[in-house]
Amino acid sequence: MGNDISMVRRASAVALVVALAGCAAREATLDDAPTPYEPEAAAPQTTPADGGEAVALKEDAPLRYVVQKGDTLWGIANKFLKDSWQWPELWYVNPKVANPHLIYPGDELYLYYVDGAPHLAKAGEGPGEGAGQQGGGGGPTPPAEVLPPGGESAFTPTARQMPLDQAIYAVPAEQIRAFLRGPRVIDEDELDDAPYIVDFEEKRLLAAADSVAYVVDIQDESIGRYQVVRRSHEYDDDGDTLGYEVLPVADAEVRKFGGDDGPSTVYLLRSDMEARIGDFLLPVETDPLALRLIPHAPEQEVDGRIISVFNGMSQIGQFQIVTINRGKEQGMETGHVLKVYQTGRKAKDPYALFGGSVQLPDLSAGTLMVFKVGDKVSHALVMSATRAIHIGDKVERPAHSN
Repeated sequence: MGNDISMVRRASAVALVVALAGCAAREATLDDAPTPYEPEAAAPQTTPADGGEAVALKEDAPLRYVVQKGDTLWGIANKFLKDSWQWPELWYVNPKVANPHLIYPGDELYLYYVDGAPHLAKAGEGPGEGAGQQGGGGGPTPPAEVLPPGGESAFTPTARQMPLDQAIYAVPAEQIRAFLRGPRVIDEDELDDAPYIVDFEEKRLLAAADSVAYVVDIQDESIGRYQVVRRSHEYDDDGDTLGYEVLPVADAEVRKFGGDDGPSTVYLLRSDMEARIGDFLLPVETDPLALRLIPHAPEQEVDGRIISVFNGMSQIGQFQIVTINRGKEQGMETGHVLKVYQTGRKAKDPYALFGGSVQLPDLSAGTLMVFKVGDKVSHALVMSATRAIHIGDKVERPAHSN
């Protein structure tokens, strides 16, 4: 009996040793195996190695996104960033690809990390082998665990054979196209230098579509299409003339250039109203890259105001167009993103003598992106509006989100 108990005990001990050995072997195997890279949907806010501003990703930023038809650069930036104007700090610019900022429907975008900092690249156009070294791809080489699906081969620069006009716009294009055909504010100098109508073929004061007009001061023979406009309201800032609102009158085509010998002959193609002697001509804007802006914050502080709104709305909301009293002279650029602040009200102080009041703080009201810059004024699209925006509201350089 005693011998049987001893045998059972020895067998149990051996089994226990074998089990423990097996567990140890399994632990060693797991410890030695490479751990696949599985980043969180969004990494914590980090500071770029070059000392730039920290990039603040959204908590639900996707690791992979396929660009859809109808997407805008602003909308894509909004999927990844708390502050869309930080796009240049996130986007990888491939020096071996022409127009590296252009993104097309169907492009696959991958979020990856280098030294803890987030980056975004198109599959096939990210930093390749030798990147970051002299003669390399021009950017940091991500370690193997942060490469997108496809590994290093997914970061091999490739040529993009697609027309420029198929690349996505930075902002909804239909609003800006409508703006370019509607009333807008232009610089005083731009209007002073503009050609203007001096007469019509059939001597009259007014003319509609399918009429011939004679125009002086057309200097550039490479420009064949114009928009006829009429000066309306003048805008000033503390007595300094900023520019004039111009109303669209007609579309016109140059049939014969006059040069120094006399007026040019212009044909009115279509008209919104009858053209008059004295109406001005502005070139039609057709630059295919004009709406492919890169959202970014101004380097300098901005202290401006909204002075006009397209179509004269009393309250301004998302995707409406405004004019601000800051232009090239104040360092404005296309793509600049600005915060809008609703001017704080004055509240009556119930205990102050002689009806005193208290100035309430300004309230954040939305975000603008500048798409056209003049010398003294700029035009911007309202990208977001958290409350009603009005003429006179302040525009400032944006601050980082927490």
